[in-house]
Amino acid sequence: MDLIVTDPSGCDLGALEDYDLDLAYGADENDFTLTFPSGPRLSKDCLVYMDGTEYGGLVSRVETAKSGDATVLTYKGPTWTGLLAERILCPDPGKDYLVESGDANRVLARLLARVGLDGLMRAEAADSGLRVSAYQFDRYTDLYAGVRKMLSTCGGKLHVERRDGITWLSARKVADYADAVDSDRLDFESERNWRPVNHLIGLGEGELRDRARSDWYADKNGQVSQTQSLTGVDEVVAIYDYSNAKAEELAEKTRDKLRELQGQGEVRVVVRDGQSYDIDDSVTGRDNLTGLSVHATISKKIVKVSRGVMSVDYEAGKADRSSSGLSGSAESTPGGRVYYAGDGLTLTGNTFAAQVTPATLKPVADQADQALRTASDLSAGVGQARQDAQAARADAGRATEAARQAQAAADGARTTADRAMREAQAAHYELPVATTDTLGGVKADGRSVTVSTDGTLSAIIPTTNLDATHPVGSIVTNTTGTNPAATYGGIWQQLPTLGAWTYERIH
Repeated sequence: MDLIVTDPSGCDLGALEDYDLDLAYGADENDFTLTFPSGPRLSKDCLVYMDGTEYGGLVSRVETAKSGDATVLTYKGPTWTGLLAERILCPDPGKDYLVESGDANRVLARLLARVGLDGLMRAEAADSGLRVSAYQFDRYTDLYAGVRKMLSTCGGKLHVERRDGITWLSARKVADYADAVDSDRLDFESERNWRPVNHLIGLGEGELRDRARSDWYADKNGQVSQTQSLTGVDEVVAIYDYSNAKAEELAEKTRDKLRELQGQGEVRVVVRDGQSYDIDDSVTGRDNLTGLSVHATISKKIVKVSRGVMSVDYEAGKADRSSSGLSGSAESTPGGRVYYAGDGLTLTGNTFAAQVTPATLKPVADQADQALRTASDLSAGVGQARQDAQAARADAGRATEAARQAQAAADGARTTADRAMREAQAAHYELPVATTDTLGGVKADGRSVTVSTDGTLSAIIPTTNLDATHPVGSIVTNTTGTNPAATYGGIWQQLPTLGAWTYERIH
């Protein structure tokens, strides 16, 4: 099959006919290796794929090997499933778990958008016919493992296909090829296991007799429960060390682990032409000569193309590397740490006891006293600052009002003078002295009304008998903070004092 290569933007560059490809996905690996003697040079984020198949991926690195005048470039990167495995499903903020429901294809679309892969991959628009019901994903699982586990709850599998420039994902019903792997038609290898683990003891948080424990059993048909049916010589026991897990999580993980261990054995078959299987399909390998048969689930697919010849190697019945061990660690503080009791502390078993001593309290008391003194000083400073601010606001208010009145008087005088001048020039009119009833000239007395050298007229609010009662230089003291100008008139200046408010008349 031709292998199509693209540029980093996804536009096709051409098709390769002479190439070597090694691609694997499923239980592990999920990557590819590609070499070709001639053709376009590939770079980061270029795609390689076989149109209409699930075979392909994204170029993420290149290796160079030079021998004499020949240079061989080897391109590597994740397959489509490898890209899924690189994304992690995280719970929403404030939530313990990510939970999804609905048609499986709709859920796939939401998950792709969630991890930012919806620009490269899309879920089929049509309903899959498989419904996900309130599925709770493992915390911080990768997208590929999470989707496979989710679909297994509704009898589904993940199907991948590249076409029309898009990598399409869809959920399909798991196929059971009961008679596909037959010794009369295909060569295969198989291993039959009559004694899988049927009693799994899960151990979680705690120490010694306080350690959490959960027991699960499998019957002769591989069905898992907490009821034991195989005993005596038929019992096969194993320990599942899942450190730090609490009782509820330990029970769930131990049950799932025992289910993984319930397999009849392994089947390995190489198909060069004919039947094609998907990851998570079921097959039965049957040797017609001996009558031995093994039923297993496709867990890995290896595709090799060399000199135009393709072979597909399937492995069935093997557990994922990530789950094949009988140990794990829950999402909590790692176990096995050593704790030491300090001053005033005692450690008995798993219990800490604390005794507060005077020596322990003294530094705290000293810090509290210092904080109190600092707070008192800050409070006094704030009070003085508040008084200064009030005085400044009062001064600003008085200055603003005086300026407004002076401006009004000056504007009125200027208007009167202009009008009188125009009338005098027009009729040779002699300007009379202004009175309360007659417009005319005014003369500054140098006290309540003054004229500056530049002709600016200034007026001071007249007061009755002010000079007699409070001549310039008089001192007035009160406890209200009210400027005497409001009562007596004139211009007063506040004097600094530690007691009552004190003002001096300056005009």
